[in-house]
Amino acid sequence: MQKLQLYTNPEFDQLRNRQDELADQAVKDLIENPTWIGVINAWETFPDQFPEGFSESVKAFFDFYTHRIGTGDSSVVQKAQNYFDQKGDLYLAMLGFYALPYCYAFADGAEVLVRSNRIVDQIGERLGETGGFVMELFRPGAFRKADRAFLVCAKVRLIHAFSRHFIHQYAKDWDPAFGKPVNQEDMLGTNLAFSFIVLRGLTKMGFAPTEEEQKAVLAYWKWIGDLMGIDTSYWPETSKEAFTNYFPNVSAV
Repeated sequence: MQKLQLYTNPEFDQLRNRQDELADQAVKDLIENPTWIGVINAWETFPDQFPEGFSESVKAFFDFYTHRIGTGDSSVVQKAQNYFDQKGDLYLAMLGFYALPYCYAFADGAEVLVRSNRIVDQIGERLGETGGFVMELFRPGAFRKADRAFLVCAKVRLIHAFSRHFIHQYAKDWDPAFGKPVNQEDMLGTNLAFSFIVLRGLTKMGFAPTEEEQKAVLAYWKWIGDLMGIDTSYWPETSKEAFTNYFPNVSAV
């Protein structure tokens, strides 16, 4: 399929009904075996061997990450981390004051945050966690060998899966018109907000990144998206592609 054929409303609509089967299956088993959750939460990095008692779905989830270690484009990783090292304060400012509000304005996707109270009663904590997550991903040396950044991505991905599970089980007011909670379109849009929208905001403020820096940041978040369970076949390769096909009205925001 040509890339442009992906950028149609029917394609995006079907993404609202797709989630993350690998993580969702792992969470089902974790809920049935809550002691495993404590074991995982205690990890600072991936252990050399996973506990023998883990189910096949939980093992498969973490095997996904062990197979990704060392697969990132070292040039892209270095360029993106260097850019953040130089512009990290501005990057985080644009994330907090521009990109995240852009996400929250998308009502259907924000319904998950409303039901978890993270955007209602715990705004400061939520923003702090998000900022810490981004800083960890851009930390110099992140994703080198079996770095803890892989585990951070895995844990956040499981949090998303737990959110889907509990909304499905307990949110009786969930409207199917919202799409499925934490779906592929929402995750794709969030990662683009954390990358493209941030870069767009910096450009508007007079701190435009170079074309090489834009490509590096977008490529970095594409790779992170894969680690977060996102179908990256829909990911734009350039800012122009993102602007034209994902955010045609962003210039007005």
